Amino acid sequence: MDGTFLVAQILNAEPSVLNSVSCALFDQRSDGQSLTKPTAANVFSTVMTTRDLLDSGEWKILATHPVEVPRSKFPFETLRRKGFIGATVTGSGNINEFANAFCALVPWDDWADPSYLDRLLLSPELKPKNLIFKGT
Repeated sequence: MDGTFLVAQILNAEPSVLNSVSCALFDQRSDGQSLTKPTAANVFSTVMTTRDLLDSGEWKILATHPVEVPRSKFPFETLRRKGFIGATVTGSGNINEFANAFCALVPWDDWADPSYLDRLLLSPELKPKNLIFKGT
């Protein structure tokens, strides 16, 4: 919402899971023209998401880097052998809102379930301290 981009990396294409992609989101911003190589130390979330905003070009691909995120942090990796039964695909629009909330551009708790975005984090400790909340 502020003209910058939150950095993410495609971890895997998942055609068997609603033709989604698994992505890592990094606590790192870009101007949309260039970026510093993301590192696993900056990952705050890994999700499976719809690929519509990627395919339309709204989510820009700026570079190709080797994936440094450990496979153990890939979303639903433990379900891969079972055909991802039980996995959840989060809509790209929700991921955009998650990114905006993470960057303190929209309220973190502005969902029917105010703790919805908390569950998208790899761990509670990765929740930013500068968030904005409804009513503040």
